[in-house]
Amino acid sequence: MKFVDAAKKGLGIPEATHFHVSDEVKAYFADLKNKRAAIHGEWNKVYLAWSAANQELAKQLDAARNGTLKAEDLLKVVPEYPAEGKAATRNSGGEILNHIAKAVPHLVTGSADLFGSTKNYPTGLGDFSAANPTGRNIWFGIREHAMGAICNGIAYDGLFLASGATFLVFADYCRPSIRIAALAKLPVTYIFTHDSVGVGEDGPTHQPVETVSGLRVIPNLDAIRPGDAEEAAGAIAAAFSRNDGPTLLALSRPTLTKRRLETASFSLRLIQGVCGMMHS
Repeated sequence: MKFVDAAKKGLGIPEATHFHVSDEVKAYFADLKNKRAAIHGEWNKVYLAWSAANQELAKQLDAARNGTLKAEDLLKVVPEYPAEGKAATRNSGGEILNHIAKAVPHLVTGSADLFGSTKNYPTGLGDFSAANPTGRNIWFGIREHAMGAICNGIAYDGLFLASGATFLVFADYCRPSIRIAALAKLPVTYIFTHDSVGVGEDGPTHQPVETVSGLRVIPNLDAIRPGDAEEAAGAIAAAFSRNDGPTLLALSRPTLTKRRLETASFSLRLIQGVCGMMHS
């Protein structure tokens, strides 16, 4: 404490003041406040004039700023799917995302260099770049953690709905940014594909059995694993209508036939039973 007192004395700060703000600093920020209030007033006049002249665009902007999307409204733009139609949920998920992205102009999506496999590429919406800032598909490159961090930044800004895609197993590379989104209640959507109980199709390194369980225990992260195209539609609509935290969609590479679903259910019950014995 004596060092603090000595430093204050050396700086000419009154001893009785715990937090001292000089008159010069107060005057500077008071003047800055007045200047910025005037600038905001001028901006608001321009915005109101623009809103009156562009009512439909203003409506879209207000919807983006207020986060008023509802899952039931998003499902209205998605065609109905039979239970086993397009049952590889990465495929049906890609089609569903296309419909929703074209109906929601403030939705942007991207991939860690895996658009061709994750199927999360809305067609006709262009690629984001310095030359094309209106493009809505972002090529993040092979950098999952950076992808998650960039999506967090977009969500913090609050205007756009951000999503990023990679293989489910690579969630480990971006887990810190996923946890930040969950803790900060950021509405980011993760479209993670190649989820499968069929270990061996892409090698055991791509289907570790603990991945989904490890993600589901992250507080405030909604981890959804749809079992068919119809469930995928509901999951994607739920993800993009959520505004109090992130959602992770685990989508399958193989077709989810009835037999595969039964196998997956059996495997899940088996894992739960083993975990139950370990904790008892």
